[in-house]
Amino acid sequence: MGEVKEVYDEILEGQKCCDKKALSIYLDDYGLDESVSNTLFEQMDTKKKGNLTFKDFKAEWDVFNKTVFEIDACVAVQGESTLLKRGAPRPDLTREDDIVQLSRGQFDVCQTEFEAVQINGSMGTDDLHTLLQTQIGRELSDIEADVAFEAMVGKDGLVTFESYMAGVWGKFCVVDAELNLVPAAAAPNCCDAFPEGYKNITPAEGPDGPDYLKGCKLVHLTLKRGQKDVPHYHPIHYMYVIKGGKLRITGAPDPSGETIEPELVTGAGMIMPAGERVVENIGEDDVEVLFIEVGEQNGRTPDGHLACFEAEPDHYKVVAEDEDWMVVTMSMQPGEEDKPHSHREHVVYVLSEGELSIWGGKEKSDPEKPDLGPVPVKPGTVLPVPTGFHIVKNTGSVPVIAVFFERKR
Repeated sequence: MGEVKEVYDEILEGQKCCDKKALSIYLDDYGLDESVSNTLFEQMDTKKKGNLTFKDFKAEWDVFNKTVFEIDACVAVQGESTLLKRGAPRPDLTREDDIVQLSRGQFDVCQTEFEAVQINGSMGTDDLHTLLQTQIGRELSDIEADVAFEAMVGKDGLVTFESYMAGVWGKFCVVDAELNLVPAAAAPNCCDAFPEGYKNITPAEGPDGPDYLKGCKLVHLTLKRGQKDVPHYHPIHYMYVIKGGKLRITGAPDPSGETIEPELVTGAGMIMPAGERVVENIGEDDVEVLFIEVGEQNGRTPDGHLACFEAEPDHYKVVAEDEDWMVVTMSMQPGEEDKPHSHREHVVYVLSEGELSIWGGKEKSDPEKPDLGPVPVKPGTVLPVPTGFHIVKNTGSVPVIAVFFERKR
């Protein structure tokens, strides 16, 4: 109790309340950057009040304690491997035959160290913890060991020699301050790797200031019939299928080297995990996909927030979502107008020609004079719309269809 109160008082020193800013200032002394601080605050602010009372802080003390005092200096676990210290090369991550790049002696070191700890050819979290400590020559925290286990675990839920080797020499070698697995030498991003197919269409400026869509990238992909891209890396991203077709995907969401052949359905939404992949169009038609790669949580929730699909379920449909983002479609006939509703940070992509008018706020200041518009739109128009309440009307003569990506918190 005394330690919790002491820390809470230190956070409040010189501050009006225990909010994101106060916590960020305090955690800066521990070498944790603002993104880590903000993530921690969101985890502790379970009531979403924007500040933490002492009672709130005390209730979430275990979360705070684990983040600040146990992981403030997370380091590369596999990167400190005995083999690296003995001059073993890092693998070419575009190849599948990582192990053969080791000398026989280096391979034998791996096998000897593994077999000294394994039981019946595999090991669980505790055994891997012991092995890594032997290799690295220092104590590992339980958190570091857990993250390393996740990087190396095989399909049967245990670490085999093969999955251990893939973990040591494969894609995930670094543990960052938020315990994310980060590629040690990741393939290039999709737009740099294959610019003929992937186009970055993120708005240069947003309506809510310089932090609009901070860390996010809106991308349009066209993959022509028979076309194949090259190895590239994505963070987690949210997709909408503009024009469907059949693809062959090697890599994420499956393990490296494994292939799936999904049929993408026009109008579908989906969520794709982070990872490296190669995509080939094996269908009869060109495929067109829109997606947003997302960064840290940012922005605010409007007071009295009323989601568009709650206010107007006939106009708005959620086609994919998780706890962080959602993919939503809008369809509005000529002359139709929706009810007042609000949005968190979001970006709109128009799928059809037409004309839209927008009034900011919960009521129209002048029904004949929209705050924005009438705006002619066409397929491919990107609209960075402000956070808050507004009213949208189709003031054109044809239906308007659009899709948007919106934060949920």
